[in-house]
Amino acid sequence: KRNWDLLKIIKIIADKLQVSRSRIGYAGIKDKVAITYQTLSFFNIHPEKIKSLKINDVEFSDFHYSQKPVKVGDVKSNLFSITVRDIESKDIPKTEKNISYIKGKGVLNLFDSQRFGTRNITHLVGKEIIKNRIPEAVFLYLTKTNKKELAETRKARQFLAETGNLKQAIKLFPESCKWDLAILNHLIS
Repeated sequence: KRNWDLLKIIKIIADKLQVSRSRIGYAGIKDKVAITYQTLSFFNIHPEKIKSLKINDVEFSDFHYSQKPVKVGDVKSNLFSITVRDIESKDIPKTEKNISYIKGKGVLNLFDSQRFGTRNITHLVGKEIIKNRIPEAVFLYLTKTNKKELAETRKARQFLAETGNLKQAIKLFPESCKWDLAILNHLIS
């Protein structure tokens, strides 16, 4: 698919097939602003019916039968490339929400909520990644607080920022911070 939000395209596919969206399985949500390849599963729908679908910028291929549906959590890793082409800062609308500033040049911030969550820090994390400062990006992701977060989450982030103690910090993060906990577990191991 090219430049399609996964959940939107699944709705369109389900509507065209006249089936419930719950009959279409997927393992993860790919970026919208990209060309992505993704495995989907279709419960009790003949492949010929799927092959006959015509949707702009969507192609179906590599069909096979399986006893198991594709579901969230099945993906063990992702492989992707980020390509930046011919971007001039004068061509980019300058709004705080979609611009990161790197050495005085505007760069589209496509490090969106799908990749990093909804804490409104993606432009900062993305900036560090583009600068190839991965430890700084990770630390920023783990420690930057947000007024909308739970008090215990803010407390855990502040503790980690002040002490750098991963083993103690992981005990403070609530279970709802699953990505933070996954990162901390990886760093500790």
